[in-house]
Amino acid sequence: MAKAKIICPFLYLILVSTLTACGGGGGGGGGGGGGNSNTANLSIANDSITGIPGRKGANSLSIIGNDTLDSKDLSLDDVTVTVSSAQAPLSLNSNATLNVKPMTSAGEYQMVYEVCLKSDSSKCARGVVTVEVIPAVFSLNSDQAEDLDGAYPIDNVVDLLANDQIDGDTIDPNEVSMNLVVPDFDEFFQIQSNGRLNSLGDVPLGNLDVRYQVCEVMNPENCAADSALLGFNKGIFMDGNVEGICYEKSNGETGCIDGTGRFTCEPGETIAFFIGSVQLGDSIPCEGRISPYDIAPESFLPVSLVEVRRFWNGYANDSFPGRGFNIASVIYSVDSDQNPENGVLITPATHTSWQNVSLDLFKPMENFYRDNAWQNARNKLVEDNILANASVVHYMRSVDILLDSESEQSSNFVATQVEQDNDGDNTVDSRVSFDINNSGKFVGLSVQTLESGSVTEQDTETVNFDNNGNLLAATYTNLDAGGTILEEIQSNFNADGNLTRFVKKESGVTFTKRYTYNAKGYLTRAIEDVNTDGEDDYQEIYNRDSFGNELSVTAEFIDPGTNTVDYVKTSTFDNNNRLTKEVFDHKFLAFRDYTSEYSYNNLGLVTAYSFDQLSDGVIDDSRAQIRYDSQRRIVEELQTHTDPQIRIAYNYVGNLLASIQEDFNDDGSIELDTQFSYDDNGFISGFRSFDNGNLVSLANYINDEFGNAITADLDIQGDGVLDRRSTTVNERGLVSKTEIDFNANDVIDMSIMSSYDNVSFMTRYLMATYESLSN
Repeated sequence: MAKAKIICPFLYLILVSTLTACGGGGGGGGGGGGGNSNTANLSIANDSITGIPGRKGANSLSIIGNDTLDSKDLSLDDVTVTVSSAQAPLSLNSNATLNVKPMTSAGEYQMVYEVCLKSDSSKCARGVVTVEVIPAVFSLNSDQAEDLDGAYPIDNVVDLLANDQIDGDTIDPNEVSMNLVVPDFDEFFQIQSNGRLNSLGDVPLGNLDVRYQVCEVMNPENCAADSALLGFNKGIFMDGNVEGICYEKSNGETGCIDGTGRFTCEPGETIAFFIGSVQLGDSIPCEGRISPYDIAPESFLPVSLVEVRRFWNGYANDSFPGRGFNIASVIYSVDSDQNPENGVLITPATHTSWQNVSLDLFKPMENFYRDNAWQNARNKLVEDNILANASVVHYMRSVDILLDSESEQSSNFVATQVEQDNDGDNTVDSRVSFDINNSGKFVGLSVQTLESGSVTEQDTETVNFDNNGNLLAATYTNLDAGGTILEEIQSNFNADGNLTRFVKKESGVTFTKRYTYNAKGYLTRAIEDVNTDGEDDYQEIYNRDSFGNELSVTAEFIDPGTNTVDYVKTSTFDNNNRLTKEVFDHKFLAFRDYTSEYSYNNLGLVTAYSFDQLSDGVIDDSRAQIRYDSQRRIVEELQTHTDPQIRIAYNYVGNLLASIQEDFNDDGSIELDTQFSYDDNGFISGFRSFDNGNLVSLANYINDEFGNAITADLDIQGDGVLDRRSTTVNERGLVSKTEIDFNANDVIDMSIMSSYDNVSFMTRYLMATYESLSN
C-alpha cells in the first residue's frame, strides 16, 4: 500500500480533473479504459455505446446501469457521479446520464466519470464510457428537367436536394457540400450553395446525365451520388436579342425564332437561318448558342489586342472576312423599329417582302455597305410600309452591338494624339489630336504645325455623326499663327448621311455646291457655283434605273438659253446588276476619256477586266483568267495588255499570303518571286523579292506577342539602303514611340510619339475615315 500511495497522486494528475480522494485498490485508475474500478463496495464497469447518429446526437444515455454498490444497482441517493474528463461532444446530466451533442462528427469519444459514496467522499471509483458516433445516412433520388435552353446561363435549372433526404430529414444545404462527379461538366454547370444547379451557358444540345455528389460538411468522407437527367433542345441566336428570323432544319422542319430569341433543335440536326429568301450564312450543326460569326465561321469577334489588330489590318486591305458583320448589319438594319439596342424584331411582312431578294454577304464590309442590291432591299421594305426609312446600321456599329450583347470589353485602342519629330532634334514638329467626348463619340480633329515648340498653323475640324455613323455636319477651319482664319469649309448632310451642301470660304471667295437625292436616297443632281459669282453655273445630272444603278452622269455648264455638255459617263449592267461596261467621254479634255469592261463568274467575282485610257481601242490595263480559291481570294491572274503576257500567282498557307510569283513571259518560268514569312503568331516577319533568282529587296521584322514590330529593317526611303525602325511598347502592348534611323547609322532621324484611348469600333472607323477624307 505504501507503493500505491506514492503512485496514486501521479495517476490522478494525469487522468482526473478534480482530485477528491485516493481510494485503495491501486488498479484501474480511470483514464482511457481498462478493467473495472472497485473501491470499498463500489463496482464500476466501463461502458460502450454504439450507433449514435452524429447529426441528431442523443440525450439521457445511461452510464451507471451496469455499476453496483454492494452488488446492488447504484442509487443517486447513495453516491455522487462527476466528470473527471470528457471530450467536448459529451456531457453529464445531474441524473448521471450522458448527452451527445447534436452535429457531432463521426468517431469515438470518451468520458471518464467518478462515483463517490456520499457517506464517505474518500471512497471513490472511476469508469470510462466510449461512445461511437456514426455519420448520416443519405437517401438521394434522381432529378429531371426538359426543354432547356443550352445557350444562355440559367439559374435554378433544378433543385438537386429537393427530393433528397439525410437521416430521413429534408437536407439543409448548409450541412452538405456538393460537386459534379464528371469534371468536364464544370464548364457547363455550377452547383449553388443552396443545392440548386445553374447552367453556365453554351451547353451542348442533347440529353445529359449530370452526376453529382453530396457530402456531409462535418464528415467530408461520408458521401452519396446521384444524377440529374437534363434535356437541352433550345438554342439562342445572337444572345436572344432577336425575334422573328426564320430557320430550316435538316429534317425539313421550319420555324421562326420566338420572342425569347430561342429556336428548337435536336443533336445531329443542322440549321440554316433566313430573312425571306436571303440565307444568313451557312447551314451549321445545331448548337446552344449561335452568332453571326458561327454561321460565317471565317469571321470572328475581335476582343483581345491581337484579334483587334488582325481585324483592322485585314479591314485595311479588304482581307478581313467580314461576312459575319455584314449579316449582323442586315439583321440590325431591318429591325421593325430600327433600334437594335432594344432588341430586334423581324416581322412576317419583312419575310414576305424579301421573298425574291438576293444579297452577296461575302463582299468586303465597305463594299457591301455601299452595295446597290443592299440599298434596294432596304428601299423595298420602305415601299412596302414595313420600315420608316432605308437607313443602314453600319457594320462597325454592328461589331459594337455584338460586343455589348456578349458583355465583352474589346481592347480597341486607338491613338488619339500623335506627335512627330521630323528632324531628330527632340522637338515636336507636328501634332494630331482627336477629340472624343464623354459619350465616346468622335467630335473633332486638330492638326498643328509647330516650330521651336510654338504653333505656326492649325487646322481644326468639328464633326457631328449620328449613331449609324452618318455625318450630319462638319466644319473645317485653317488658322495661321495669329489665329486668323485662312480657310473655312462647312458641310451639311441629310438624315441618311448624304452630303447636301458644301461651302468653302477662302481669301474672301465663297464656293458652294449643293446635292439633291431621290426618295430612295440616290444622288440625282449636284449643282455648283464654279466661278464664285453667286450664280449656279455647273451641274451633274445622274440617271438611274429602278435598281439604283447609275446608268449615266451628264455634266454641263449652265449657259443662258442652252447648256454646254462638259462630259458624259455611261454605264451598262447585267441582269444581276453588275457593272459590265463604263465609258467616260469628256467633250473638251480627250485625255480624260476611258472605257472599262468587266466579266464575272457565278459568284459575282470579276474574272476579267480591261481598261482603255483614251477610249482609242488600245488596252492600257487588263486582267484575264482571274481565278479564286474557296475564300474568294485571287490565286491567279493573267495580264493580257502586255507583250508578252504576265501571269501572276498568289499562294497561301492557311489565311496567310505565302508568295507572289510573276511569270513575265507566260512560259512557266518565274521571273519575279516575292516570298513572305510570318512568326508563330501569324504576324509578318519579313519578305524577300527575287528577280530571276537574284535578291532585289527584303525586309525583316521582329515582333512582340501583340504583333508590334519591335525592330524592322526595310528600305523606307526607296533608295536601296536598308533603314531601321524601332518601337517602344507600353504595358498594354501599344506602341508609344517609334524611332526611325535612316540608313541604319545609329542616328535617330525621326520620332513618332502616340497616346491612346479605348474606343468603340464605330468611333475608330469614323476617326480613320474622316481623317483620310479631310486630307
